[in-house]
Amino acid sequence: MRLAGHAARTGEPILRPPAYHHAGYEDVTDQFLLGEDLLAAPVLQQGAITRGVVLPPGRWTAPGGTTFDGPGNCELPVTLETVPWFRRAR
Repeated sequence: MRLAGHAARTGEPILRPPAYHHAGYEDVTDQFLLGEDLLAAPVLQQGAITRGVVLPPGRWTAPGGTTFDGPGNCELPVTLETVPWFRRAR
């Protein structure tokens, strides 16, 4: 709801490409940010067992509690039903 209110006030989109906040990430087109603090990297290939994720600068926490430091890349085990996502650690 906070993001929707912010979007209504500013016109800023809720879903944002990584390059919206991080210069140099213009080629990352299969991931998106929800606001500045949630990063999602959907599984797009049928039968995929891993998903490479490009992490922008900062510390990112996966739902299981594993923390990753960006900028960098990580490879995660996935299924087609999995949606890898991360919350920016503060």
